[in-house]
This record gives sequence, C-alpha cells and structure tokens, in this order.
Amino acid sequence: MLFQSRKPLLSFRVVLALCAVVLVGSGCSSDSSDTTDSTTSTTASVTTTAVAPTTTTTSTTTLPPTTTTTAPPTTTSTTVPLPTFGFFVDGYGVVDFGATPAEVIAALEPIMGPPSGDTGWVYEPICPGTQFRAIRYGSELFDFRALFTDAGFFTPAGTGEFYSYNYNGTTPVPVSPPALTVGTTVGQLQALYPAVTFGPNPFLDGVTDYVVDGSTPYEQLYGQVSGPNPSDVVESVQGGIGCGE
Repeated sequence: MLFQSRKPLLSFRVVLALCAVVLVGSGCSSDSSDTTDSTTSTTASVTTTAVAPTTTTTSTTTLPPTTTTTAPPTTTSTTVPLPTFGFFVDGYGVVDFGATPAEVIAALEPIMGPPSGDTGWVYEPICPGTQFRAIRYGSELFDFRALFTDAGFFTPAGTGEFYSYNYNGTTPVPVSPPALTVGTTVGQLQALYPAVTFGPNPFLDGVTDYVVDGSTPYEQLYGQVSGPNPSDVVESVQGGIGCGE
C-alpha cells in the first residue's frame, strides 16, 4: 500500500523537475497557447460571382413539303392558215377560177349562205363558150354573181368552170376597206395594187375604170371608180374576163 501511494508522488516530482529545466531555458506555462508564436494570419477575401449558365436557343423553321409539278408534254401543232374570202385577180380566195359550180357553192356556203338564184346551163350569146351559168347571192339580180363557162380557160374545153364574178355593193360581204371592195378609196386601191391603171369606160360616158392584170390573159381585176383622185371610191368589183369582152 505504501508503495502504491508513493509512486504518483515521484511522478509529480519528475514533472516539476522537467518544468524547472524548461523555465530556465524559455519559460514554462501550463497554458499551451503561451508556447505558440502569435502569428497574425490575413486571409484574402475572394469574391466569387456566380455566372449564369449560357442558354442557346435554336430556332427551327419547318418548311412545307416541296411539291414537284410535272408539266404536260408540249404538243407542237402546225397551223395552216385558212383561205380568206376576198376579191382577187384569180377568184374569191376561198375558191379560185377553174373550180366547178359545186365547188364554188360549197366554198361560199359558210360565207354567203345558199345561192338565191341559179340560171342553170344556158346559151348566152355575149358570153364566151357554148354554155353559160350564173349563180347569184342577195336580192338583186346582178349584185353578186359567180359566172361559169365551158370555154376552157382554166380547164379543158367542155368542162364547166368558174371564170368570172361581179359585185356591185348591195349584198353584204365579209370584206371591208382597205381590202378591195365597194367603198375602198382610190388611194387604198393603189396601195394594194401599185400597178393599177385608170381610164375611161368604153361604153359609159363619164365613167372611170380601173384595171389590175393577173398572171394569165384570163385573170383580171377591174371595175368602176367615182374618179381618179385618191379620195374617190370603188363603185364595183369584177374578176376574170366577163361577158362581151
């Protein structure tokens, strides 16, 4: 028991002795904070700025689906100009001298309608050939006529053929000035046919004729005008050689 009670005393003395040694050198304190150099530590203040995350917005435009239209194949057509009715040195345009009566009637049907008169084949002493025929349109006897003969001007003799016509202006026709018709001025006539000639009518005093020659002796365009001045007008139109010539 005595041994156990003295042991802690020895330990205390040892501690005191050690402390004395320390005090001689640098001082001794039971407070551990006295043995530590007082160091002033300055900590830099760091300011941290929070950066908002960058948001990228992508705009997407949706286009309507592309529709491809296939064009229909191109069709190339050739347009043949249709004959035009008129008064020409070689006929009516829609039908020429040398045609049969049936051909002339068929060609004029869409323009003039059916004939208003037909002499049939007859003998006419003042007209060429042994047979003569006149088909007329309109109400007046001599206003618009297509004349036929068997004289053989354009086809073999004995064949009935279209060879002449006359028009005096009463019956309406689908031709208007400056195209040659009744009412066309002399100035317009000269522009259409620069080779036209003028002269006195051999049978009618004071009447002036005009004449346009064709490519054959049986092709002619002629008639009467009110005078030879550019402002005068055509009063009748005849084609071919007619009767009494």
